[in-house]
Order: sequence, then C-alpha cells, then structure tokens
Amino acid sequence: MAKILKFSGHDFDLLRPDDTAWSIIDIAHGLSNLCRYAGHTTEFYSVAQHCVVMSRHVPQRLALTALFHDAAEALVGDMPTPLKALLEGYRTIETSGDGGPSGCGHRGAYQATHITRRRAEGVKDSSINRELAVLSAAINNARYHLEWNLPNPVQGRMLKDPEGRVRWISQEDAVLLLEAARASRSPYLADLIVLALNKGMRREEMLGLEWCRVDLQAGLIRLEARHTKAGKRRSVPLNRAAREAVISRERFRAKHCPVSPWVFCRKNGERIREARKGFLAACAKAEIADFCFHDLRHTCAAWLVSAGVPLTDVRDLLGHSTVSMTERYAYLAPERVRSAVAVLDEVAESRLSHV
Repeated sequence: MAKILKFSGHDFDLLRPDDTAWSIIDIAHGLSNLCRYAGHTTEFYSVAQHCVVMSRHVPQRLALTALFHDAAEALVGDMPTPLKALLEGYRTIETSGDGGPSGCGHRGAYQATHITRRRAEGVKDSSINRELAVLSAAINNARYHLEWNLPNPVQGRMLKDPEGRVRWISQEDAVLLLEAARASRSPYLADLIVLALNKGMRREEMLGLEWCRVDLQAGLIRLEARHTKAGKRRSVPLNRAAREAVISRERFRAKHCPVSPWVFCRKNGERIREARKGFLAACAKAEIADFCFHDLRHTCAAWLVSAGVPLTDVRDLLGHSTVSMTERYAYLAPERVRSAVAVLDEVAESRLSHV
C-alpha cells in the first residue's frame, strides 16, 4: 500500500490514482503550503498562488483549467521538470490529478461526485448544501470581482433541504427540566432556560446580552442587528416569568460582580460563553432524551402556536426573516384550519336557506 492521508481525512492511493478522489479542499490546502521552484525563491511563493496567477493570464475560457493545472502537486509535491521526465510513475499520478477534481471541466459533474461521496460518509443533505454554497460563492466572487468567465456548476443543482427538526417538550417536562437546572451547580442555568422557554431567544442572543439593552421599566430586551442571526434589530417583550429570571440575574450581579456588563456572567464578572454541559446534565436528570438547547426555542414557538397565537406574531418574536420559517409549527394549530373550513359550512347553509 502507498496511501497518503489527505487534509480532509481521506486516503489517496498513489499506486491506484483515481481522479474522483480529489477534492477542492485538499487541493487548496496542499498547494497553499507548497513552495514553487523547490523553494528557491526570495520569498515564499506557493503553488496555489502560482495557479491563481496563471489563471489570470490566460483567456477567460481557460481560466478554470489554468487554476487546476498543478492540482496533482497537492499530493505528490512540486518537482523540477527534468526530474519529472525521469519518473514515469510520478507522471501517471500527476496526470490523474491535473485539471482538478473529476468533472471540473464539465458542468454539474463535480458536485455530483462530491454529493455521492459525502452522502456515503453519512453527511446530511443540508450540510452538503452549505459546502456547495461556499463553492458557489467563491465562483460568483471570481466572476463578479475578477471578471472571470467561469461557469457555476452549483446553480440550479442544490439539494432539496429536508424539513427542519422540530423537537419540543410539554409544560410538565419543562417543570422537571427547571427543577433539575435549579439543583445543578450552575447558578445561571435555570434563568437561562426560563428566558429561552418564554422568549424563544437564541443561545448567543442571551449569553451575549448586556445590561444596557435590558429595560425592566419598559419590560423589553433590545437586540441590535449585530446581535441577531437575521441581521435585523428587534425588541423582545418580557412576560412575568422572563422578567423574574432577569431580576434574578440582577440580584446575582449586585452580590458578586456589580460592574459586569453581562446579564449571564460568572462571579468574577466574566461572560458565560457555553452552557451545553450543564444543560445536557439537567436533561439527563429530568429524563428528557434527544433534546438540545436550541429545542427550547422550538418549544417556545410550539407553545405559542398551540395557544392560538398567529404565525406572524410568532415570527416577529423569534426573529425569523420570513414567515415560511415559522410555518413549520403550523401543524400545531389544527383549530385554525378547522375554523377556516367551517366558513364553507356557513356559506352552504346561507345559500340553502334562500332556496
């Protein structure tokens, strides 16, 4: 066996080179760490940089080919041309990789190979889509800013994302979870869970919350665009339970770290950055399985929709960019649909009464 472990964690068999085993990630990583001209340069000049330069000095229709013309060197190294001519095996391996991943020259072929490989590795379609989106963004950037005439094989070929996970717990399970959190060694955990259950805020929105953005008199938490995933500012009203949780944090701050700017902080005033370990321990003690911290946000939404709150109001509270993201909870409000179709009965009865 003559295998090399690539940066991506996969093996490459030098004696049985297979052009489908090449990936852009491995090529970029390998070439960027390899110096051109066997290192005989006044400053470090990587093979990756050389490939980019070459792609800019050829006709646009050949730019992609030029970009990958030394792709094989990501695994076999950069060797002076006179030595290459003496090593037949080297040329065989180099030829298998020159031109980049299998199908780079054919629209749609590369991502088909990538998708097949990643699915075989157990990667979900949503994760594969994010990987393809990075490639698509890089190609579009080169087309727009560098004016390269490159085809984008990803456009129109993204996988259909599966319906998002919706895991939520009942009010009874929530009580058990809070009891376990209050009995834990984390003095902030119960308050964090209460705020998540009642406001549906994201973990980073809460752990990064500063006192200057909390208005107890108005009963509001203010989130600026830089604090939200959607990049839009929003205000989160405090109900009684959420207000009590914030006041609990205020008492903790006054006792231990009165100058700390963070709502969720340690005794020394430092911001709490992670609550995963304590949360999972509380779930285990409450015997709640398959439940992660983000599911508290789903739980808040599920409770609101089940109580008859309009989806648009739930969208605004959770900070969804579109109502379509909130519609995943619509099935929890069958009465809304039942009331809608009941209108047809009223219409039919009205017409029959005039016959």
